[in-house]
Amino acid sequence: MHAIRPVLFALAASVALVGCDASKEELDKTKASLATLTAERDSLKTQLATVQSQATQLQQQVTDLTAKAAAAAAAVPAAAAAVAAPVVEAAHHAAHHAAAAVKETPTAKAVEVKETKGGSSNRE
Repeated sequence: MHAIRPVLFALAASVALVGCDASKEELDKTKASLATLTAERDSLKTQLATVQSQATQLQQQVTDLTAKAAAAAAAVPAAAAAVAAPVVEAAHHAAHHAAAAVKETPTAKAVEVKETKGGSSNRE
């Protein structure tokens, strides 16, 4: 029995060493995996910072373009009014001259004279 003890001890020690080798191998794999994941995380952080910066720039562009569009929309009615005013004035002036020209025709004068003298009229 005394001879069995050293054999059992040697057997237990060899099992422990084999177990340690398996644990060491697993630890090395875990460290490699951690290093890979850390590198990926750092890369993703950099990408996120880049995308956030681009999003901020794009939001500023949207704000600027919205302001420009609002200013352009406000300018359109003012420009239309500036263009329309002379056209309306010219049309009014032309209508006034046309009315004056109609009054100057001989037929218009004759009708006007008849109505003032109490002549016949087609009105009821």
